[in-house]
Amino acid sequence: MCARAPSALRGGRRWPAAVASVVLLVSLPAVAGGGIGDVPEPENGAWADATLALLRHNRGLCDRIADDLLAYWRGLPADHGPQLERNEKAVRDYVLRQRLADLAAARASADLVRRFFPGTLAEVSSEAGAAMGRLFELQGNLCDSVAYPTGPRQRFADEIGETLARIDAEVTELGRLLVVPDEDLERALEPYLLAIELAGVEAQGELLAYLESLKPKPKGPTLEERMRGWYQRYGQAVQPSKEALGRFLTARQNGDRSALGLACRELSRRTIEVLAREPSVFRAPEPSVEAPLRGAFQSLRRMATACTAGNFKSVDENLAEAQRRLAVAAQRLQPFGLSP
Repeated sequence: MCARAPSALRGGRRWPAAVASVVLLVSLPAVAGGGIGDVPEPENGAWADATLALLRHNRGLCDRIADDLLAYWRGLPADHGPQLERNEKAVRDYVLRQRLADLAAARASADLVRRFFPGTLAEVSSEAGAAMGRLFELQGNLCDSVAYPTGPRQRFADEIGETLARIDAEVTELGRLLVVPDEDLERALEPYLLAIELAGVEAQGELLAYLESLKPKPKGPTLEERMRGWYQRYGQAVQPSKEALGRFLTARQNGDRSALGLACRELSRRTIEVLAREPSVFRAPEPSVEAPLRGAFQSLRRMATACTAGNFKSVDENLAEAQRRLAVAAQRLQPFGLSP
């Protein structure tokens, strides 16, 4: 049983008996200018009653919004292709035209719940307080969805239904912990009804701004798109080095010492150009790519230097190291459909 004072533990059925969806705009910011304004605070021992009454009031407001919204959406054409975007816009416009006052009133009620919550926690058990806190958060998430619905309609309906099921579970748990008759809840709500309605009207302008803030922000290019842009610059910068490497490998395979010497000197010059003049070319948007790529070109530069000096043992060692690092780079580029 909860830790409320005995005088506050009244008889009657558990609250609420028939659980419907409870929706509270908890996540909305407090109303500007001090919120809902001057309203009487609950008397000692009545904080929890007032909070429960406000929760139930919000349930009625936002449950009607959700039902109305889904009914309107069902009357629109199927959410296929471009029609989905048109339907989403129509539904959001409907919220603003038809349900904005209710959303704003629920927002004002949420301000009162925040204000009363510390006093409520002092009256109830820690278990009941935790259940109310979870309910508070779930209802805020639900109301954000209702305030700015996203399709398709069936997915929206499924998400609403899933959240409502979680809310129902918390309400059932709360009903197990707190017993408050309906007449007490109605009496606890009465001092705040007019203030909620007036504050809701006054808050509509700010609520419009909040709804605007819920819209998804424009997305920048994806990692894959940025990688492809980088790869174009990288390819242009390293192409001369790759061509010089090809001539080196051909001359080495053919045993053409004259061609090999020319290829070594060209490869040395080209790799130095890339490493010294364009170091940023290896800085891919995917950070794990840079080290093996840069290391591979450093090994190729050392190989070319050793080749020019006639140190063919070092040539073999550095070529093997370059190939190993290029293999690592290839593995990290593979998810993007790219190669070093």
